[in-house]
Amino acid sequence: MFKWFPMVVIAITTFTNHVVYAVDLDLPVGVELQTGALDYVVCINAATLNVRDQALAKVLFTVAKHSAAKPVQSFGTDRLKKTIDGVEYTFIKSEFPAVTGAVKVGWVAENYIVTRSSCPGANLPIVVAPPSPAWTFPTLKRPSVSYKDGMRRFKANRSNGRLHAACDLYRVTGEDALAVTAGTVIRDKYYFYEGTYAIEVKHAGGKVARYGEITGKTAPSIALNKSVRAGQTLGYVGKVNSGCCTPMLHFELYSGTASGSLSQSGNSFQRRKDLIDPTLLLSGWEKLKFGTSY
Repeated sequence: MFKWFPMVVIAITTFTNHVVYAVDLDLPVGVELQTGALDYVVCINAATLNVRDQALAKVLFTVAKHSAAKPVQSFGTDRLKKTIDGVEYTFIKSEFPAVTGAVKVGWVAENYIVTRSSCPGANLPIVVAPPSPAWTFPTLKRPSVSYKDGMRRFKANRSNGRLHAACDLYRVTGEDALAVTAGTVIRDKYYFYEGTYAIEVKHAGGKVARYGEITGKTAPSIALNKSVRAGQTLGYVGKVNSGCCTPMLHFELYSGTASGSLSQSGNSFQRRKDLIDPTLLLSGWEKLKFGTSY
């Protein structure tokens, strides 16, 4: 029987996909993860793969196609060979985090465990809060144009090499800007940009949203440390005084893993390091609320 180490939490950041997530590692004594193990999956043509014991005689459990796999290396034998139906396979030990039973480690044919990027159909995971009735789109009506294109999109180029840190939701002046879910006002209305204002809310799960380019009008019951509910009016869609742009809600989102001001120097976004791309979440909330999305 294995003895188990205490749980270790490792934070993984994938900058190209703006993905931040944590993985709980719970490995047997004498076993450690191979480099890059967190990016491996079960890559097979069939629906499931048998996972065997160390003698390769007994099937311990099965795992689904594209399941996450963590190949391990021990201080003993790393590879075993077995002939099945006339074909010799090399087996390696691997952990399968998604298995619900107590036993999560077993032996599988080496060629069936590959990096996620090299396995057709095994897309990179994007860990975001799934749309649900507890979350809603932050404007009363759908944006008049897509927030996924042009200067409105997250990471669009701005002056002096800066990158856009939000999705701009084009609407009409004075329309309600809504809380995407329940939360608490952590920074009440303050001056933001070219005659417009912003408000910051810490939402469920610790995410922090900045609702920017709103008017100076205060919404009912909105003040510092006040609780808000999903869909509650936080402010009103504004228009910058330079006349350059359509009225919009400038929506920024942060994972909540960092602290301090949301506007910070030191990176191309000029924002706090836990800034995340809100596009996929907005798209999900849009479809949930309006039945379609851009």
